[in-house]
Amino acid sequence: MAGVKGKSGRQKGTLNKRTQTAIELMDASGKDPIEFMIELMGNEDKHLAFAAAKELAQYKYSKRRAIEISEDPNKPLGASSDKARLAEYREKVQTLLNERK
Repeated sequence: MAGVKGKSGRQKGTLNKRTQTAIELMDASGKDPIEFMIELMGNEDKHLAFAAAKELAQYKYSKRRAIEISEDPNKPLGASSDKARLAEYREKVQTLLNERK
């Protein structure tokens, strides 16, 4: 038998060997990688500081994802409410453009 369905492979949440080794090495070093990156954010090298800030940002803010837009067959695009909303947006944009002149 080539494995029982749902019983073979690594259990959900179990770390692979490389990840487990990396965690053990970080723990053994006594240095916290997040604290180290926070220190790097204050570095005079702006490229290094930016890279550290960018890496840390994912722990505070979620990454933006693409949103799938699908047409609802019960409300086709271009329905009268959409046309009214589009006209309203066009009017707002035109007002903003006129204010800049």
